[in-house]
Amino acid sequence: MKCLQTYKLFEKVDVEITDYLQDIFLELQDKGLYMHIQDSTHLKYVSHLSVMISTIDMVYWSNKTAKPFDITDDVWASLEHIDGYLTDMGYKLDYISFDASDSDDISQKDSADDLDDLKRLIGVSGYNSFHSITLKYKEVK
Repeated sequence: MKCLQTYKLFEKVDVEITDYLQDIFLELQDKGLYMHIQDSTHLKYVSHLSVMISTIDMVYWSNKTAKPFDITDDVWASLEHIDGYLTDMGYKLDYISFDASDSDDISQKDSADDLDDLKRLIGVSGYNSFHSITLKYKEVK
């Protein structure tokens, strides 16, 4: 029986983590931004957590398009706070995906390795508004 291991199958993200993330984002929700948290467990028993930020409240989802938003100082502060908190809770940022528009209002999808890479991409590519940002984390065992 020594070779049996326990795995967290079908286990949801701790309610404490979800509540804390929602608290981090309360100020931005007053400005029209919403956060959607989704978790999943894959076949190799690695838990993944996604935090999506957009102007659409996912609870009331419809086929409408998200309005663009800017990454202001308070948005950056929230992203850094979320990243620091999830790192402390045993998650590692895997990648960031986002839908953004440049100064010519051309919309495109892109990805970044981490928050510093996202800042670099904004500077290099001239992204000035975002439709959504999704931070993908995986649980570190």
